[in-house]
Amino acid sequence: MWLLLFSLTSAPLGDVFAVHYCYVIFVCFLACVFLKERCGLLEVILSVLNLIGLVLIARPSFLFHQSSNISSLKRTMGILMAFGSGVCASISIVILRKIGHSVHYSLSIFYFTWMSIVAVVIYMGVSVGFHLPCLQDLLFIVAYSLTAFLAQILMIMALQREDAGPVTLVHMSEVIFAFILQFAFMGTDTTWHSLLGAALILACGVILTIRNIKYG
Repeated sequence: MWLLLFSLTSAPLGDVFAVHYCYVIFVCFLACVFLKERCGLLEVILSVLNLIGLVLIARPSFLFHQSSNISSLKRTMGILMAFGSGVCASISIVILRKIGHSVHYSLSIFYFTWMSIVAVVIYMGVSVGFHLPCLQDLLFIVAYSLTAFLAQILMIMALQREDAGPVTLVHMSEVIFAFILQFAFMGTDTTWHSLLGAALILACGVILTIRNIKYG
């Protein structure tokens, strides 16, 4: 999470998401090797289509030649941090799947929360320092914290009931929700790239869900 947040301040949003969500491929590979989960041709195809859909929505500057006022070195560091966040995310997902029902999801959240608090306090103490945000920012931070906390719980519960590969593929639907909310509340222009990308991601999720219902 830290690497992802840092990368968002150092590289264009599209570049960060395009690189970070490569973790879907890492999860499928790691789950196949360490968890002996199924990773057939369908999963590989859906993973690739998901990434294509994400790239169409994010339109990273290194593929679509969009202008950016971010320096080359800073952007490179941001891309590397986004890649690192993807690797860390894939490892954590496989570990949670490995734990399964042997540990209650609340215990995983408990240790994650306290480790985060300790690490953040140390980092803030030696870098930016402590200061209170304005009321508007505070409300946004509280809303983010609550939704992220709920998302983490649902992710752990999903990994207790389903293989890691399918969970991460369906989890990528968050890109669609982000796209819709960004259009609704921030007035972002909609392009055919974004619509096609959202359709690809949604179609992959539907296909995977139907496959799981049909074959278990």
